[in-house]
Amino acid sequence: MPIKCHIIFIFSLFITSLAFAQKTTDDYHITDSIALNIPEASTHTTDGLANYFNSKLIKPDDKMRGIFVWIINNFTYVIPDLDNLKLTDTTDDKVTKALTTRKGICENYAAVLNEVCNKMGIRSYFVTGYTKLADKVNTLPHAWCVTEINNKWYVYDPTWASGYVNNKNEFIKHTENYWYKASPLSAINSHIPFDPMWELLNYPISNADFLEGNITQNPKQTFFSYTDSINVWDKQTVLQQLNASARRVEQNGIVTPLIAERLNNIKEEIAYLKKSVIIKKHNDAVLIYNASANDFNQAVRFLNTFIQFRNHQFSPECSDKVLQSMIDSADSRIINAHKKINSINPTEDTKDMITSLRKSQNQLNDHINEQKAFLAKYLLLNTPDRKAMFFKNAPASIQNIK
Repeated sequence: MPIKCHIIFIFSLFITSLAFAQKTTDDYHITDSIALNIPEASTHTTDGLANYFNSKLIKPDDKMRGIFVWIINNFTYVIPDLDNLKLTDTTDDKVTKALTTRKGICENYAAVLNEVCNKMGIRSYFVTGYTKLADKVNTLPHAWCVTEINNKWYVYDPTWASGYVNNKNEFIKHTENYWYKASPLSAINSHIPFDPMWELLNYPISNADFLEGNITQNPKQTFFSYTDSINVWDKQTVLQQLNASARRVEQNGIVTPLIAERLNNIKEEIAYLKKSVIIKKHNDAVLIYNASANDFNQAVRFLNTFIQFRNHQFSPECSDKVLQSMIDSADSRIINAHKKINSINPTEDTKDMITSLRKSQNQLNDHINEQKAFLAKYLLLNTPDRKAMFFKNAPASIQNIK
């Protein structure tokens, strides 16, 4: 059973009444009304949500606003509990749980937002990192989204936008529009991704500088094109993405246990995927080997049928065309067997059995060619002269491979 590598995504809202600069909602009152009046039947799946907003809204920004407002008004934040937290939840699990219970932590909020955005045709990514507020650094990871709207990148944190935890450890619903469409330069004040690519800055902030509050862009640093890097990311395999991410995380400084834990988690996932690649390569080789062996055995059966018929002097009599088709059947099967065995990229575990099967196939091919040569001469002779060809040494049958 595949082993999943997971980092513990427990979210802890800071106990605070600190107010951010509010963004006006005047331009969104129609969109917000549409979001808050969605039919219940459309809210049970991300497909239903995406289809609803795509049918009601045109502009990507309005669609984004619609799902964002729906999430922050319909989900209730759950204070994390280590005893009840399921560390094996997949992205599908996180989404399903949130839509079913209308409750969750940061990863549930962000997972739903991210999935609906992508289904609406909006380029969005699920991001993990950690936060700082009023010089207090959270020791637990956090999750949010980064999204491209009209060729510009923004940060969206539906969890922080939905409310806060008071000094009684109670979640208080309170819409905070600051975290709708926050600029990367603004977001870096309190949110830093583990992977600096998702800072969306040309001069990424190191973890050390973030902790010290040094978040000013420094043009003396090496310029980093995060847009080019994200475009490359989109074309990479999961393994390539993880390797690149691990390198960037390490380069940005392992200055807290949380960052070290995240890097270790990425490396564990890399190791798991590498092992999976080896297993898949082995299994693929075995499947092709078995198909090649099956073709080989069919070739053996067709050849033995031909040999037995030859040993009976092609009696009962049949047409030349039938005789030719018998040997051609054996020939076509061995050709297919050769193609399959030669297409395998051997592993250490499969190398010997592939070599052995290829040797058996070459031997069988020689026997088939002998019979093809015999039949070719036979078919060139007149009927009275053909009988003489049967008084030479009769061929023995060939054994199937086991």
